[in-house]
Amino acid sequence: MKIRAWCDFDKGARAAWCCESCQAHYSERCIPDGHNPLWGRSGPLCLLCHDNLTATDDPAFAKPFWHVLPYLLLYPLHFNSLLVILTGVAGTAILGGGIPSLIFAFVFQLLCVKYFFAVLAARAGGKRWPPGLLCFIKSDTQYLLLKAVLVYLVQVMVVVAGYYYLATTHIPALYQLFILYALVAFMLLAFPAITMILAVEGALLRAINPSAIIGVMAGMGVYYVLLWVLLLVLGVAVELGVQLALPMLPVVWQLPLALGAATYCSLASYALFGYALYQFGAEAGLEIDVQEPMLDEREFVRAQGLGAVLVLEQRGDLERAREQLRELLNLYRDDLTLHRQYHRLLLKLDSPEAIRALGTHADYVLELLLLNNHKREAAELLQQTLAKVSSYRPAKLATTLALESHLRKCLAPRQLAGLLVNAHKHYRGDTGIPAAYKCLAELFKGPLKQPDKAQQLKDFIRREYPKG
Repeated sequence: MKIRAWCDFDKGARAAWCCESCQAHYSERCIPDGHNPLWGRSGPLCLLCHDNLTATDDPAFAKPFWHVLPYLLLYPLHFNSLLVILTGVAGTAILGGGIPSLIFAFVFQLLCVKYFFAVLAARAGGKRWPPGLLCFIKSDTQYLLLKAVLVYLVQVMVVVAGYYYLATTHIPALYQLFILYALVAFMLLAFPAITMILAVEGALLRAINPSAIIGVMAGMGVYYVLLWVLLLVLGVAVELGVQLALPMLPVVWQLPLALGAATYCSLASYALFGYALYQFGAEAGLEIDVQEPMLDEREFVRAQGLGAVLVLEQRGDLERAREQLRELLNLYRDDLTLHRQYHRLLLKLDSPEAIRALGTHADYVLELLLLNNHKREAAELLQQTLAKVSSYRPAKLATTLALESHLRKCLAPRQLAGLLVNAHKHYRGDTGIPAAYKCLAELFKGPLKQPDKAQQLKDFIRREYPKG
């Protein structure tokens, strides 16, 4: 199955789920919180054919890491990681070289180690781009920086201990040299495995355990060798570029260039490790657990329903979308967002049932908007309803009177008069009838230019409502 990048229904949104049966692609808005257990044992189902959906970030769909090298090389140039690179370059350039710049570069690289691990974890978890810079100030609960330093110290100690131990043996000097070279080569070869173990498990003892390291290598097999070769090529290419560029730059810019290139290389390398872990984590026994907060049941039901409504609307199945929204409103009676969407949907429908529902729903929403002091929005909603159903008038006269000042701005005088005329027949016994007829008389006398009717209304009010 070919995975498409964009959702079929939520325009401009990336696809998060896909259906292998009907090829439909859904965004996270269409299928919200797709890993939530509330979807059921089999997970979310396709809204069109009801077959099981598959997450587009499933490693089974991922291209091999050697096929996405352009993406990995551009990864450090994303805004977040590029800002890290530029910070290091700017810091060393401002200090102007010398010991202060060297100290800054050393400290900067140490601080970046935590961000590098965050990049690895994010890419291994399926995130396409680097994490935000808050990683620098977040608490390092696993002490990854300290553990990474300790791993390198242990490696140095092993090499030194091996050197002194071999010196005490009767092994020929040439063989001793070969053994030391083999030990160093193994440590260099183990660098990706050690880094991935630290990033996923955060366990120092596992990161220096030869059996755990060999287990990761064996799990990935020949792909681990390819990963290491790509890492080596990347490092050599960056170093060669730096060496070619350094003689052409002023001395003050040589350290900033070297630091920027080293940071770029590290970011690309850790992104490469993360992508390889994303693809081969299960085989290497290092599946990363991405913990994301899940919606509670009430939020989930609402989001799930809205996702279905979005898909149905985009497919043109407005009646089913209306039914879905109606079910949601039965659960969330005072949710203004749902009411607004339901009213917009009713305005698009022409069936007799939808027309009847429009008037009933408008009455409820108008009261809800007034209760929340959204008078301007209420007046606009009444205007939209009148444009669809010209005979509509609110169930309560008080609603029209409360919106009078806003209705004068958005309704034609004749439309407003239509809401008030014969109020004593439509709203029998309502105490607001005198005020309604006073407003109507003003309309007749003013913009409608019917002074005789205005006078008749005044006489009617004095006769029928002397106290009003």
